[in-house]
Amino acid sequence: MKNLHILNGQGTAYNFKLEGEHLVWNEALAWGKVHAEVGSETFFQIRKNFFQKQLAILPTHHPQTFSDEEFQKMIVEEFQKLSQIADYEEVILWFEFDWFCQINLMAVLSWIFQHKKSGLNISLVCIDEHPDIEGFR
Repeated sequence: MKNLHILNGQGTAYNFKLEGEHLVWNEALAWGKVHAEVGSETFFQIRKNFFQKQLAILPTHHPQTFSDEEFQKMIVEEFQKLSQIADYEEVILWFEFDWFCQINLMAVLSWIFQHKKSGLNISLVCIDEHPDIEGFR
C-alpha cells in the first residue's frame, strides 16, 4: 500500500522516520492574507508576498529575506506533491489540536476533497505527547 504522510511542519519531519512518502506543510494560514482557492497561482502569490514581507521562515535567515527560490522549494514544491494524490491508497495527516494546525488541516482537507480519487483512505494522527521525545509538542 502506497502512503502519503502530510506533516504539519519541519519539526515533525525532523522528529519522525515514517514509511512511505511525505509532504511537509510549511504554511501558516493563521497569519496573513490568504485566497480561497488553495493551491492556485493567486494563492501562492499572496502567500509569497506575505512571507517575504512579514516572516523570517528559515532560522538561518534574517527577517525579510525569504527569497522566491526558498518559497518555491518550501511551499510550492511541497504543495505540488498533492497533485499525485491519485497514486496513493492512504493519506495520513499529522496535525495537532491547536488552532494553528487546525486551520492548516482544514485547507489540506479542502484541497483533498476537491481533487481526491474514490477509495482514498484518510487518517489523522493528532498527538500531544510522544514517549520517545521529551517535551514533544
